[in-house]
Amino acid sequence: MSVNFGPRIQAARKAQGMTQKELAERLGVQNTTVSNWEKNLNKPDGDAIQRLCEILELTPNQLYGVEDRPARNLDDLIREEPVAAYDGLRGYLTEQDKADIAMLIRLRAELNQSRGGHRE
Repeated sequence: MSVNFGPRIQAARKAQGMTQKELAERLGVQNTTVSNWEKNLNKPDGDAIQRLCEILELTPNQLYGVEDRPARNLDDLIREEPVAAYDGLRGYLTEQDKADIAMLIRLRAELNQSRGGHRE
């Protein structure tokens, strides 16, 4: 899955009445950095994503283009939200991040096994 941040960053920036230069100054990055994000030539890193969400008053789901919908239960949250986040951040995850995610998946599987299978 390729995340198409550009149009969402641009639309949110314009909705805030900001120029690329103003957004760049607030983020502490170069003008061209914001321009490249909006053109999808580059993608913001995790820290920049957090700051973009704060400044542009977006949720991470809005920035990623993931539909905000109420989860049906805990298993839905585990299945849906982290998967969307992982897909969106795949290129930014460190090896330690990947190891941590794998550990959490193993722990979840062990918990399900100890309960006699998958919970509904």
